[in-house]
Amino acid sequence: MLQEFLPEISNGEISTISFSNACLPTSQGYSYSVTKIPKKGEYRVQFDFGDIYHFGDVDPNIKMICDRISNRLGNKLLYQRVDGLWRNGKYLIMEVELIEPDLYLNLNTEAKHQWVESLVSMFEGC
Repeated sequence: MLQEFLPEISNGEISTISFSNACLPTSQGYSYSVTKIPKKGEYRVQFDFGDIYHFGDVDPNIKMICDRISNRLGNKLLYQRVDGLWRNGKYLIMEVELIEPDLYLNLNTEAKHQWVESLVSMFEGC
């Protein structure tokens, strides 16, 4: 994958995670978000490079965008992760991750519970 360098990355990248639930007729939608702020002088937003991760809520417009993507995909996927940032007052989607290994489950116990519920519902095949 090739991505354009966006200087706005210094303000942080926002990752939103949505879990599906096979027991529901539509996707569950937005679950939680993580904002990743690179350390000064760095552009990479991975923990290994000194980033600071903030688990928390996100702008309602970003939730709406993520819910629209979730609804489009339905509950066929276990999860999705949408990465983006603010540019000129608009949220710019950089990636829609469907096979991403890092869901930041280590940052919040509730996130772990949501992951397990989603996984169990897929196995049970409601």
